[in-house]
Amino acid sequence: VFVDGQEITDLVIPEGVTKVRAEMMKGCKNLQTVTLPSSIKYIQAGAFEGCENLEKVNLPDGLEIINSYAFRCCRSLKEVTLPATIEGIGHYAFSETAISEVNIPQGCKLYESVFEKCKRLKKVVLPDDLTEIPVDAFKGSAIETIELPATLQTICSRAFANCGLTQIVMPEGLQKIGYSAFSGTILKEITIPSTVTEIGEGVFDDCEELAHVYSKITNPAACDVKSFELAARSGGREVFYRQSTLHIPN
Repeated sequence: VFVDGQEITDLVIPEGVTKVRAEMMKGCKNLQTVTLPSSIKYIQAGAFEGCENLEKVNLPDGLEIINSYAFRCCRSLKEVTLPATIEGIGHYAFSETAISEVNIPQGCKLYESVFEKCKRLKKVVLPDDLTEIPVDAFKGSAIETIELPATLQTICSRAFANCGLTQIVMPEGLQKIGYSAFSGTILKEITIPSTVTEIGEGVFDDCEELAHVYSKITNPAACDVKSFELAARSGGREVFYRQSTLHIPN
């Protein structure tokens, strides 16, 4: 509706409106504040994508869906508070924003790349009913530590790739770790729960500090041949720069 509307700096949506339409304010580079009414249920795809100077937006109780790309590349957006009513956050919804922390409510489903390249994101609180961390969810973020819920079953491909992760505890009950899930992190050691049945390729690629991998698995998991290689790539070649010790049960 107002795509690339450069003159707009503040947006107030009146009560009674239930959705922000797709790409409504996309590319409005001078937009700084957004005030949403309590009647809002849906923020549709790309609604505020590329609003580079957007600093403040309220997400009211009653909001249910934040769709794909909704706030992607809002590089001045430093803070968001997700209401307890939120049910889903779409692909790339907050990717490449400046948010530093986020608390994800119970019952909220996350989709691919939701917080990818959030380079200031250090603190994430996950809900205790979460079963899956999606592909590229926190890739390229500044997360150093994160507590995973006991309900977690799947860490998808590249979920934490190239982030600042130094420590993580994976819960018993976890079943699948996708390829490159922790590649490029600065983990020094990690423990794989006994319940894991599948480990993808290159899980620890480019983890220069990783010295010890402790496995509690007693029945062999399905692993790719390159699951535990620690490799960096240079000029199209793989360079194996250190050996990590894999500890297995007696």
